[in-house]
Amino acid sequence: MQQKTRVVRLKTGRIREHAPNARTVMVDLQAPAPLPGFEELFLANYAAIRDLCLGFKRKGLALAAIDSNGLSATACLAGKPGQINAALVGRHGMCDVYLDSDPHLSLRHLCVLIHPLPADPRADPRFRVLDLRTAASFSDERGRKLEALEAEGPLFIRCGEHALFILPTSDEDELWPEDPAAGWACVPERVYLDDAPAEPDRWLRRRLRALWGDHEDHEASPRRRRTIVQTIRGPARAQRKLLAEGDEVLGELQVSSPDGQTRMLVGQTAAREGVLLGRYERCDNDGLPVLQNGRISRVHLLLIEVAGGLYAIDAASSNGVWCGEEEIRVAAVRPGTRLSLGEGLARLEWRTRPTP
Repeated sequence: MQQKTRVVRLKTGRIREHAPNARTVMVDLQAPAPLPGFEELFLANYAAIRDLCLGFKRKGLALAAIDSNGLSATACLAGKPGQINAALVGRHGMCDVYLDSDPHLSLRHLCVLIHPLPADPRADPRFRVLDLRTAASFSDERGRKLEALEAEGPLFIRCGEHALFILPTSDEDELWPEDPAAGWACVPERVYLDDAPAEPDRWLRRRLRALWGDHEDHEASPRRRRTIVQTIRGPARAQRKLLAEGDEVLGELQVSSPDGQTRMLVGQTAAREGVLLGRYERCDNDGLPVLQNGRISRVHLLLIEVAGGLYAIDAASSNGVWCGEEEIRVAAVRPGTRLSLGEGLARLEWRTRPTP
């Protein structure tokens, strides 16, 4: 039996199928109510955060979404050697971090993806947070709206009415102290690269065990580690032309359906920032009839380059992404890779050299 690499826990009594995601609701939104600070939220929900991290015996990430009422949703995401892994955050019932009660979030709002696990077993997994071209985006601890970022180590962001805590997990026994204040004291300082010069060894992080030691008395200690956060560009705007002037052609995406077919040249820059496919105006194929079938999700698939590899990520679509007869959540894309949106709704083929 294949071991699960994504674990999602719902609050007692919450059933995804009961969520009103099948209809469009128009609401007059005010700005999200201000949340307490990250430290206050962390301390108030520390027992649940600690249990979440200790309960996932895999090297990867724990995601905890917290609003002013407490913990709303959690998910755990395992890292993989030579392969990325991803989780979706939003109001749609297929999202891994399912926040249907937050009207300020899009149905598919964020993608959190882990790079392939590093060779150094001491290093935390490197991960990326990517806004899926929403109106609200997400913000860092100082309120700056961001398209995307990459980091290693604990990280906190705000999206909608929620704070999202992203915490590395380990396949070894970790020493999370029982006292919330001691736990907060051991969280590394988050340093953005536009605020401090990069350190030559910044990606080699000590595990919590190394920081806390094997002592039972976990007094608040000075932070000796840092989470270095690199802000990067994401898929900020939809574009029909995915090849910027002077950019190198990475490949060609051939898209076909009963409604037609098209070819999309994809440049290196577009692949790094992310290409969205679906029937919504947020997607890069906006207006093309080839993906207008109502069973194709508004944002169905994310095509993105990570750590030198090209990947297709199912963006919590209703009818899935298929490779042959296998439904996939994340798949490496190589020359000749063929994918299907839903079961035959549309077909994608990746070619590295455009055909004449």
